[in-house]
Amino acid sequence: MKIRLATLDDRPKLQSFLTDRWGSTVLIINGEEVDALECEALVAGDFSAVITFRIEGDSAEIVSFNAVPPLAGLGSNLLNAFIDLMRQRQINTVNVTTTNDNVNALRFYQRRGFRLSVLRPGAVDAARRLKPSIPKEGRHKIALRDELVMSLPLTDPLYA
Repeated sequence: MKIRLATLDDRPKLQSFLTDRWGSTVLIINGEEVDALECEALVAGDFSAVITFRIEGDSAEIVSFNAVPPLAGLGSNLLNAFIDLMRQRQINTVNVTTTNDNVNALRFYQRRGFRLSVLRPGAVDAARRLKPSIPKEGRHKIALRDELVMSLPLTDPLYA
């Protein structure tokens, strides 16, 4: 499957993809409104999987990540390509924020070497004031309250 950086021509498809999965292109991360449509994006196939990301200094942050259908290997392939791209850009750390209810993401990232690095208690409760459409209950009927940051150090020899 071909994996490539999104171009300006991809914006309509990217907007539709993000809105279908997130309800909007705007996500709240650590109290900040982040428009994933304004981020760089890595696309697999004909939008079978997408990672949006931003870079600050020597760190990259995954803003959104979706694969359709899930559990088919698309996400793993895209994440590997993303990590290769970050290494080419000499990025030292990749971070991703998820929520306390997202046990699938916690499993996915930990199986690929990411480690829990930050807990933001009540961050989702605060985000709900900015984006009232965020539900109070998340996956598996778990109260949706906190953000968890997971980090992958790309310079650690264990992850090379």
